[in-house]
Amino acid sequence: MLQHVSYATVCQIAIVLSSFFYGYIVTQLPGGWLATRFGAKYVYGFGVLTTTVLTLLTPLAAKKLPLIIALRIVEGLGEVCERGVCSCASETTLSVSAIVPV
Repeated sequence: MLQHVSYATVCQIAIVLSSFFYGYIVTQLPGGWLATRFGAKYVYGFGVLTTTVLTLLTPLAAKKLPLIIALRIVEGLGEVCERGVCSCASETTLSVSAIVPV
């Protein structure tokens, strides 16, 4: 797979693979805040839609190193919506189930 890519040095591959987490780490807290403000299903749906579209665009962006790095960073921003919503939704579910017997 890497034979077709022109930036196949180990350092450049490491930058591409880690660039996802640059976007992911920046918005950890805002993801949970958005879930409580706008509702979990909307924020989760936006996160899934964003990462799906960006993942489909990955082969087109893979031809240029700066494009794939930027795409992976933005993909990390969309993924945090999913993780923040999951943690926020589970806390809400646990707190409601403690009050209301199931």
